[in-house]
Amino acid sequence: MPVISLNVGGKLFCTTISTLNSEQSMLSSLINNANPAQMLDGALFIDRDFTVFHFILNFLRGSSILPEKKSTEFRLLEEEANYYCLDRLYRKLHHMKNPFFKKYDLVVARGTKCTIQEVDDNGYLASKNKQTFRINSDEEISTATIEPNDNIIFYQHSIWTEASCINLISRDLIRLQLHNGDELQIHLNSVRF
Repeated sequence: MPVISLNVGGKLFCTTISTLNSEQSMLSSLINNANPAQMLDGALFIDRDFTVFHFILNFLRGSSILPEKKSTEFRLLEEEANYYCLDRLYRKLHHMKNPFFKKYDLVVARGTKCTIQEVDDNGYLASKNKQTFRINSDEEISTATIEPNDNIIFYQHSIWTEASCINLISRDLIRLQLHNGDELQIHLNSVRF
């Protein structure tokens, strides 16, 4: 495995090229493209603070260890993740500080519409058709909308009931068709995927 030396703000770091290429980022671009970076004693010089660079390398190597979220290191790491265009790391750090989604939000993750059930520092516990699964905070997640023919569940008379969306009546109301063919209107805030 080819090894590369990086001088980050005066401190030497050694890693493999495959580690730097493990994600599309400024670091992978730096080693894969012609660039004006200066070599210093055989190491590629990066004029950045070295304090949290080990967290960046360890993240690229697969580690999930990060600084405490109320620490100066955490804020600096978030800034450096943004600078190096490390989108997964930046999303994870941002989530730890201020999650994008909250309990009961309807989202799309891994190409599947689902409902957020719990939020923690590592991500979300989500559900789809009464089955739960984890979504890591560094995964791409977007807001979902209920559309005609979506299969959903809703809470009525102390039980979860399955139905299919017929259409949205307004921003807050949805028309559903139950499996027995009956139709009803309910508020969107009681609907889950």
